[in-house]
Amino acid sequence: MRELVVLAVAAVWMSSGCSKSGQAPNSSSSSAWSAKNSSGPAVSTPAANGAMSHVPASVADWARGARLFDGLGDFHRKVTTSSAEAQQYFDQGMRLLWAFNHDESTRSFAQAAEYARN
Repeated sequence: MRELVVLAVAAVWMSSGCSKSGQAPNSSSSSAWSAKNSSGPAVSTPAANGAMSHVPASVADWARGARLFDGLGDFHRKVTTSSAEAQQYFDQGMRLLWAFNHDESTRSFAQAAEYARN
């Protein structure tokens, strides 16, 4: 179980480094700047598209919305858990991480940690 939590935290940490600046994309200062200095159409913010506008407070928050997908390959790495669901979500998290789908990968790792904990 400890390995799952460590991997989930590592996945979250790696995906958090993808931001261009230290400011949140939906902050009022960046929105005001882009509205004033943009000559093209307005660019929607992640919050406007239904994306997460805050950092989840718990592993359960990270896992919210996780589901198993078909057709992502057959990668398998045995982890120390008695939960078949935790193993499935961990394997899927690794596949999604290598596919650069960091949001879904993080959800899968968090769901694996939730199943392993129970």
